[in-house]
Amino acid sequence: MNIEKIKAAALADLNGSFGHLARQVLQLIERLEAAEKDATRYRWLRNPDQDVGNVIDKRIGTPHDITGVWEYRAGDELDNAIDAAMKEKP
Repeated sequence: MNIEKIKAAALADLNGSFGHLARQVLQLIERLEAAEKDATRYRWLRNPDQDVGNVIDKRIGTPHDITGVWEYRAGDELDNAIDAAMKEKP
């Protein structure tokens, strides 16, 4: 299935008689692309060769002991950290 062709056809008919369906198709494509991106991140995180600790966690301070203070990333911050790590080590 060629998503780009479907997207182009939907965009071409936005103001046509099937505009409402074209908008729904575009919304579904957007959701599909987001789900595919999330699935790629998830597969990357599951790879036992990846050091995901430094991606999921972030140092937020340095107390007097050597271990530091860490907290989990979440939401867009986590997605951005995973995307950056995937570029460094696919």
